[in-house]
Amino acid sequence: LTMLDKNDKAKEILSKILKTSSDAYGAYYNMALLDKTRETNYLKKAVSINYDFKDGWIDLARVEIEKNKFDNALYYLSIAGYIDENDFRYYYYQGLIYKNKGLTADAKRSFMKSFKLNPDFSPAKEELSIWIS
Repeated sequence: LTMLDKNDKAKEILSKILKTSSDAYGAYYNMALLDKTRETNYLKKAVSINYDFKDGWIDLARVEIEKNKFDNALYYLSIAGYIDENDFRYYYYQGLIYKNKGLTADAKRSFMKSFKLNPDFSPAKEELSIWIS
């Protein structure tokens, strides 16, 4: 099977789950990851079902950062941070926001925290290499 076939099959299975269960926040989350055209809607549905679903909040922040909507991203990240302040992605995305707002010292501190929490996370390493080199 090609990757496209696998994605189509996954979407088909998730669609069936969503038709039979309106509280399957994980299915909404996975649909968001597969269907970029409706990503925000699926993520918002996932967190509306399970307000404590950290991954949904973090991905909503990521989507807003991609759209350069940093204040919205900060809002979503603040919720994710309240749920789990030790998630490396929380600090990485916070660093991207600070970097885009010109807050270099805060960005560096956030990237460093992300790196300390997960030294294998290459995007944080790449951001830190800007200051190291």
